[in-house]
Amino acid sequence: MTDIRKTLNITLESPYFDDAYSRALAENEMPAWLTEDFIRTLNDVCHVLPKSYENVLEALPHVVAVPELCLLAKTLYYILETQKPYSQAFTALTLKHRRIRSMPSAMIPLPFFPFLVT
Repeated sequence: MTDIRKTLNITLESPYFDDAYSRALAENEMPAWLTEDFIRTLNDVCHVLPKSYENVLEALPHVVAVPELCLLAKTLYYILETQKPYSQAFTALTLKHRRIRSMPSAMIPLPFFPFLVT
């Protein structure tokens, strides 16, 4: 099994990574929070994306089309679900800038959307 961190060229260290990654791998369905309806509703109610809302909506189909990015989003979601303070949940988290398939590079941060929904 190839580690998603190597595939996406990110640094992601967390004491919860292995469990979260296993859960994400076992889950076959697209999470509800990674849909346009959810994002629109969340933004309409909570205004969590005031400056990047249109970029997020534009990027969403690109993220959903790349299984590795969906896996990353789900893994982050499960790490955040532990409700530990950020400094305990993540000991390192960096995204090295590079293109992923045909996805515009400005859209690559969308998998970090779980930070807004947890």
